[in-house]
Amino acid sequence: MVNSTSTVIPKRAPLNDLSPEEALYISKMSISDLEAIRLVLQGNSVIDWFRLDFKADDEIELFLKVNGYDIHNVQDQKRLDKIRLESLAYLEDRYPHRIPAELKDPDMTIQRLLYLASRSFKRSTLQIYACMLLKIMHTVNHIDGRELLHRCELRGTDIFTAVERKVENAVRTMQDEGFHIVDFYGSHKDKFSMISKLLAKKENHAAAIYDKIRFRIITSTVADILPMLYFLGRTICPFNYIIPGGSHNNLVSFADLLEHFPSFRHYAAYMKRKTNITRQLSFFRENEHTSSEFRVINFVSDIPIRVDEMLYTPDFIDLGRIIYVTVEFQIMDQMNYQDNEMGEASHMKYKQRQTDAVNDRLGMRHADSR
Repeated sequence: MVNSTSTVIPKRAPLNDLSPEEALYISKMSISDLEAIRLVLQGNSVIDWFRLDFKADDEIELFLKVNGYDIHNVQDQKRLDKIRLESLAYLEDRYPHRIPAELKDPDMTIQRLLYLASRSFKRSTLQIYACMLLKIMHTVNHIDGRELLHRCELRGTDIFTAVERKVENAVRTMQDEGFHIVDFYGSHKDKFSMISKLLAKKENHAAAIYDKIRFRIITSTVADILPMLYFLGRTICPFNYIIPGGSHNNLVSFADLLEHFPSFRHYAAYMKRKTNITRQLSFFRENEHTSSEFRVINFVSDIPIRVDEMLYTPDFIDLGRIIYVTVEFQIMDQMNYQDNEMGEASHMKYKQRQTDAVNDRLGMRHADSR
């Protein structure tokens, strides 16, 4: 990890300040890539999508790789086909006699299915049902991954190490390629920290904690955030496993972020008209003790982790070899990071507000008054 510097960065950096690698990634981005990033920033659900946009085999191969699958691996092919057949059975049970015959073809591949879901904007019955089938496959895959995580009794330290290694490798690659990442670090809440957070929260059950594993990435400027999010989405954070409702953003709106790049300004203007905003940001504080002055892009993702080397028994073969670990990401530029360390937004002030809430809920003030 590199240390933060105290250099003051303007809010809107000149485009020529982007590294060549960042600029290259920006040049590769399509509207569908931008839609995936918008899903990250706004915390929407991929289940509400009605169309995909895959145009080439390498795009599909990359998508499956980010989700933990190697399309050239025979066992992974069998696993994907098993999920497809199970999902098809669910669909046939709910909607008999409506499913297009092509989807029932025994030789249907995941590549073909993704292409069918990516057909032209003029929707067809086949395209609609291909999307339905993929949504069910997504859900079955996630259920099995969660079940595998609970049943195989992996040590928490092993899981955290695997996630940390995966995220660190991605960030290190970006840094090595010249991405303007000023600082990066991860943390894993210990039990006392989780007790304090749960006591301070109204939803005081363990499932309400999304940031047991958290990574913070600080970029040099706001403009550096877009290529960084694009890279994460193509390496470790599949857009289909962003947690709906888990994204909180009061740092920069999606449309304003796009306006840093001339090639996206037309799309940015469209987004502003679509959402009827100018500078409005959608931000819900998941933690009521976080100051409204704390500026951050915050999203939660289920990170797929291959556990082939961690499992020593074939007992769970029906559940695959991928688990999903919930990880929180905090993204901000350097100037906003420095502002966040001052005043009411500082971590010290946050911890004090949390401690005060814990003391109140435990009745400490009443105990002290006796």
